[in-house]
Amino acid sequence: MCRLLGIVSSRPVDFRTLLAERPRSLAALGEEHGDGWGLAAFSRGSWQIHKGTRAASRDARFRRRAFDLRGELLVSHVRKRTVGATRRANAHPFSRGRWVFAHNGTVDDRAWVARQISGARAAEIGGETDSESFFAFLLTRLDAAGLTNAPATRATDDLVAGVVAECRARARFGSFNFLLSDGESCYAHRFGRSLYVLERGARDGSSSRRAHAVFVASEAMTDERWEEVPNGTLLRVTSRELGHPGIVTMHIEF
Repeated sequence: MCRLLGIVSSRPVDFRTLLAERPRSLAALGEEHGDGWGLAAFSRGSWQIHKGTRAASRDARFRRRAFDLRGELLVSHVRKRTVGATRRANAHPFSRGRWVFAHNGTVDDRAWVARQISGARAAEIGGETDSESFFAFLLTRLDAAGLTNAPATRATDDLVAGVVAECRARARFGSFNFLLSDGESCYAHRFGRSLYVLERGARDGSSSRRAHAVFVASEAMTDERWEEVPNGTLLRVTSRELGHPGIVTMHIEF
């Protein structure tokens, strides 16, 4: 298994508290999930992406990046490998253009996924993981719909939900929790692994100067009241509406 942490904030914030300072920070979780790490932070219209192949808990470079990074959106990951060696090409998040992707789980139906990937997207794959192949599959569908280079909209919601439904309908597809982001919105899907969400800020009685933020993680990382995301749920968290993040919940029915 791996661990995911996504953050969407109403204004640029430091990420170091949940990345490196808390007892259940991503760095601490990296002790058990020690096959690499990755941080993708979105700020001022572009992604900053950093990766490593050591355990985050024992990597000085991870700690430096965790303390330096600021932004409005974070997609981060610590890896416990199942498919693919421990090397940088297999570290999450993966990035292509405006999109980044991180995965927790194991896709068992890899041959079927490979058949769905366009030649152009297959040529971009640099590692051996089921996760990067699944990302290429998602991008292939976004390409076909003409949605790859545009901000996420209801049409993007419907497409991602349709792909999720298609995969879930296969008898032995595997587990696929993931975070998928274009820098303005972040999709979070739960199937087969744990996932929790926490909203902090505008509606929790905090000072108005505090950023309004939504956190999505593989496990509760603080003593606050995190809500468990039901299995089979797809969320979209966006910071573009009303000047602060909002959660759009899409339930995939079968």
